[in-house]
Amino acid sequence: MSVLAVRMSDREKRSLAEYARFHGKSMSAIVRETMVERMEEYEDIRDYEAFKRNPPSRDEMIPWSEMKEKYLE
Repeated sequence: MSVLAVRMSDREKRSLAEYARFHGKSMSAIVRETMVERMEEYEDIRDYEAFKRNPPSRDEMIPWSEMKEKYLE
């Protein structure tokens, strides 16, 4: 596993430590989880922007009923 050093002010570190204690997690876990969430948000935005630039044709679209059956049931 890689190690990444992050620079922050003493105030930011105290705030992060307090937040981590409140949630019963390490500061590393909080930073890692937050980073993963932000990256997932970025990927969603990137995918949406790509979809807007090149939307599927009607022939490529899948009806909601089929999607629901395939992924939610």
